[in-house]
Amino acid sequence: MVAGPRLVITGAAGYIGAALAAAARRDGWRVVALGRSPDPTVPSHPWRLGEDPPAEALAGADAVIHLAHQWAAPGAQGEDPNIPGTERLLEATRRHGVRRVVFASSISAREDALNAYGRLKWRVEQTLRAPVELSARIGLVYGGADAGLWGLLCKLVRLTPILPMVGGGRPIQPIRMDELCDGLLRLARMPAPTRAVYGLASPTTISFSAFLRTVARLRFHRPLMVISLPLGPVLAAVDLVSRVVPAINRERVLGLAGLPVIDNAADIAELGLEIRSVVDGLAPFARRKAILREGRALLRYVLGVSPPMGMLRHYVTGIESYGGGRPLDLPAPLLTVPGLLRLAEPVGGKGEGRHTLVERLEMAMILAESQPVGARRLYDYGGTPRWKSVLGLVGIGAIEALLLPVRMVLGRRYR
Repeated sequence: MVAGPRLVITGAAGYIGAALAAAARRDGWRVVALGRSPDPTVPSHPWRLGEDPPAEALAGADAVIHLAHQWAAPGAQGEDPNIPGTERLLEATRRHGVRRVVFASSISAREDALNAYGRLKWRVEQTLRAPVELSARIGLVYGGADAGLWGLLCKLVRLTPILPMVGGGRPIQPIRMDELCDGLLRLARMPAPTRAVYGLASPTTISFSAFLRTVARLRFHRPLMVISLPLGPVLAAVDLVSRVVPAINRERVLGLAGLPVIDNAADIAELGLEIRSVVDGLAPFARRKAILREGRALLRYVLGVSPPMGMLRHYVTGIESYGGGRPLDLPAPLLTVPGLLRLAEPVGGKGEGRHTLVERLEMAMILAESQPVGARRLYDYGGTPRWKSVLGLVGIGAIEALLLPVRMVLGRRYR
C-alpha cells in the first residue's frame, strides 16, 4: 500500500487547525502536528513558534501549512514574535527541501491595515518565496466548531434579538470551514501556482449585518436586528469592557471594521473551488434543527412524554445516515402539538415514495422500544387491572374508527 503525502500543520489544535487536520486525513494525507495535536491519533512534535522545529518533524514532509499565531505582546525590541518565529520556520523548511509551504494570512493583510493583525500578516507575506511558499488570505470563516471568531459571533447572536455592531453595513467575504480546508489542501498540492497570494474567501460579498441575521435565522431560528454603530465610541466602550471580557478587544473590532473587499474570483477559479452562499452554507444547520424538531414531535407522539436527549440524537443520526438527510415537510401545528399526528398518520403500509411519515414513525417506534424508558412506557402493564386495560383498548379502537375518514384524507400527503 502506497503511503499518502506527508503534511505538517502548525497550530493544528486551533479552530481552523483541528478541522484541517481531520479534512487532510480524509483526503489521504499523513498528518503531523508541529506543536499540540488536535487528536491523540495525530502524531505531534513539541514546538512553539520561535523555536527551531525538530528535524524529524520536517524530514520527508511534502507540505507545511502554517496556521500558528502567537498573540503575545511584542518583545523587548518592539518586534512582534510572529515575524522572527515564522522566518525561523521557513528557514527550516528550506533546509529540508519541503516543496510547498502555505502561510495562513488574512484578507485584511495590507501595509496600512487598521488593525495590527492585518499589518503583521502583510509583513510576514513579504518574507515568502514564491512559488514554493504561498500566502492564503482567508476571509471570515464560519461553520465547524463554535470557536474562534465564529464562536464569538454565535454567542453574540444568541445573546439578544437586538445587536449593536460596528460596521454592520460593511461588505464581507465569508467562507465555510470545509471550503477553507479544501482550498488550503489544494494549495498544498498545487503543482504550478501562478501567483504568490491566493484569496480564500467568497468572490461575492454580503453585508456583515445580513450575515449575522442569516446566522440567527438559519442556525438559531430567531430574528435579529443589527444596529450599526460608529467606530470611535465603540472602541472607547470596548476598551472598558475588555477588562472584564478579554475576548472582546479593539483588535477584533478593528479587524471587522477594516476588512477590505478583494477581487479573488480568478484565485477561486484556478483552485477549482466552489464557494457556496451563506444561505447554502448554513443550510445543514437549519436541516439538523428541523430534523431535531421532527424527532422530538414523533418520539413524543410515540412515547406520550418528552423523549430524552440521547434518543433524539439517535433519531437525528438515523435520518442523516439512512433517511435522506432531510426533514419531512410537517406543518408547525403537528410539530407543536404532537398529538395531532394522529389525524395525519397515513392508513395502511408505506407508499411508493421513500422516507415517508410512516417510515419516520417506524424509526421512532424502534428507538423507543430499544431504550428502557420507551420499553417501560410502551409495554409495562404491571399493576394495571385487566378491566382497565380492556376499556383502554376499546377507547383507542373507538377513536381510531372516528378518525379513520380524516386520516384517509390527510394521511395521503405523507404516504
